[in-house]
Amino acid sequence: TAAFNLDTFFPRMEESLKCGFFVMDLPEKKCSWSRGANEIFGTKAENATLSLNYILKYIDPYEAKAIRQKLNNGIKKHKKFQVEFLFFEWSKKFKRIRIEFSPFISESDEKKGFQGLVLDVTENFKAKQKLETEIFKLDKSNKNLQEFTYVSSHDLQEPLRKISMFAKLILAEDKGIAEKSRYNLERMVISTENMRQLIEDLMSYTRTIAVEDELKKT
Repeated sequence: TAAFNLDTFFPRMEESLKCGFFVMDLPEKKCSWSRGANEIFGTKAENATLSLNYILKYIDPYEAKAIRQKLNNGIKKHKKFQVEFLFFEWSKKFKRIRIEFSPFISESDEKKGFQGLVLDVTENFKAKQKLETEIFKLDKSNKNLQEFTYVSSHDLQEPLRKISMFAKLILAEDKGIAEKSRYNLERMVISTENMRQLIEDLMSYTRTIAVEDELKKT
């Protein structure tokens, strides 16, 4: 229950996991917060009292509205739930915080309540954002490469066709061409055909890795 002294509740765990604990009594929604929770929200530095209203005050108004609704729904259902949000400290620095709520019923007076964890997940959030940015850059780079390959392949095939065509014309029209020159021209035709085939294979590969998702009605 809320009478439990949270200031002495697993202090080493709070320090090692960088977390905090809380207990909420219902229906008053009155919370008791541990020392770790106060440190995460920076209430000591501001000399403020930690509460749900204090937390919501430092969240973006649009997000705070959604968080408030989720809190009310979770508390009403009295089931396990969690909220995660950007918390802007009084010092203008932001943290990504997750609060996990676990329901309980007091054995002594059968009062309902919640107990749970406060976690600073800022580093994980930043790492995820960085990873998503790198994936976006990679996707963009791959798309640019595919476009370059597509355009380049068409531009390269045209001069190859001309080289092959003129070499074949010389071979067909000039019957008195020297044997060595004929051999060189034949090798030129074979090389241009091989090059064209390589370009076609490259185009096929590009089309293979550029498959788009197919949307189907379900």
